[in-house]
Amino acid sequence: MQVVELTEEQKSWLRTADPVTRELSPGAPALVVLGCLAMGLVKQSSRPRGWKLTDTGGRVQSRLRWLV
Repeated sequence: MQVVELTEEQKSWLRTADPVTRELSPGAPALVVLGCLAMGLVKQSSRPRGWKLTDTGGRVQSRLRWLV
């Protein structure tokens, strides 16, 4: 398995996910979204141009909450 390091921007964006709906805040830069999409951390939501965490993204976000 290949380990990919998240950028600070990606970490910040993943932390914005709603704990219930897993919807991420809008307006993230395209490179942040594409990087997270390529790693399987996010998927398109039912909102126009919206993104939400995948199960993998949820696990990553959970770990990020414990990091300072």
